[in-house]
Amino acid sequence: MKKIHYLFALIPLLLLACSNDDNKATTYPIALWDIWNFNSVEYKIQTNNPTVDSYLADEIQTYFSKEGFFKRLELTNRYQFIAQIDDTQTYNRKYKLLGDEITVYLPEEEESEIWSKEPWTFTFFTQSSQLFMKLNQWELSSLETCIRNHAVDLSEEEILKLIETTRIEDIQVNVVYNRIEKTK
Repeated sequence: MKKIHYLFALIPLLLLACSNDDNKATTYPIALWDIWNFNSVEYKIQTNNPTVDSYLADEIQTYFSKEGFFKRLELTNRYQFIAQIDDTQTYNRKYKLLGDEITVYLPEEEESEIWSKEPWTFTFFTQSSQLFMKLNQWELSSLETCIRNHAVDLSEEEILKLIETTRIEDIQVNVVYNRIEKTK
């Protein structure tokens, strides 16, 4: 009889131990606490105009080959996001994890015209020794600027018609980083 009482006492503990945890933040941090080097950019572009698709692809390739995103990232177990833009510029920010999103906060004393006052949010996943950060907002240039930069052989009327008739169906940009060393 005592064994049955123990069994009934263990059932709630078993249910708690087996419950589904929808908050992925408890599973991701350890995989992120590393130093990451920029590797490449992957993108998918789909508009109703193949010519504009090639303009946007060129815009993305040019941006990441010249200015790029962050050359190197370090995400620490103290929720520090350390981003190296180039050999002289390094930024240290706090970050928060919620599921598969990293939100990076800009310190108030650094608010300027260059940096948005809003936090940066990236969707991410890790695979093997790589970190994939999806850019949730297209911030490189507007569609109009992109078309004007690339359609130099068109008249103003043709450019305006192209801008007016182009519909962006999908743009996905993933920045890929390789793990270079484990942080402590």
